[in-house]
Amino acid sequence: MIFSRAFARPLAALLVGLALAGCGNDRSGGVSEPPPGEPEPPSAPTLTLDVEPATPQVGDDYLVRWRSTQATTCTAGGAWSGVRPATGDQRFAADAPGTVRYTLRCRGAGGEIQRSVDVEIGARPGEPEPPTLSLMVAPDELRLGDTYELSWTSDGAETCIAEEAWTGERPTQGREAVRAETLGERHHTLRCSGAGGQTQRRVSATVQPLPEEPEDPAVAARAEFERVRGLERGCCESAEGNR
Repeated sequence: MIFSRAFARPLAALLVGLALAGCGNDRSGGVSEPPPGEPEPPSAPTLTLDVEPATPQVGDDYLVRWRSTQATTCTAGGAWSGVRPATGDQRFAADAPGTVRYTLRCRGAGGEIQRSVDVEIGARPGEPEPPTLSLMVAPDELRLGDTYELSWTSDGAETCIAEEAWTGERPTQGREAVRAETLGERHHTLRCSGAGGQTQRRVSATVQPLPEEPEDPAVAARAEFERVRGLERGCCESAEGNR
């Protein structure tokens, strides 16, 4: 059978259209797979830290234990120091009455985590007790540039030493105003010593940035007017140059 040229062209166009439609509907493998999504962020590390027993007496031993997951490095602070494995334990001797703090900070691809544990070492019967100590901060949340107050009192202490965000010797009781000059956590530790040993306490204040001031509508409108005026001036100069 012989087809005329006028009939052949529409037929060819129809066949091409059917073929393209078939390719678009072929879901078995004709369409490429979508690109893979973003990889999941690494998990944040976890950390547990405890001591047994938590209230030993002078001359006893106690065990500090810790376990961390998703961490690559762990660093000890406070009453101990140096690098530690992600999981382990360490035995210590209770040499003197008082409070001993052990801190451990572990880091991994997903961030870092810190834990602290206190050991309250008691005196043997007949020996002097360690001094008592109370340390407070108010307020504990404030804005940059604000002032917060530290207050403390100790009974049975002869000397007190401030550490971390404040330093130097302090009286056994007092108040002190501190200006928040940096953002983030500000830690204050006070260690008081007496005939019965030493006791330390720690408080923290969180310093947040100042709130952003709302933009003046009049200033924003003026700026937009100047921007549009500049665009119009540029267009006019361009048009004059093309004449």
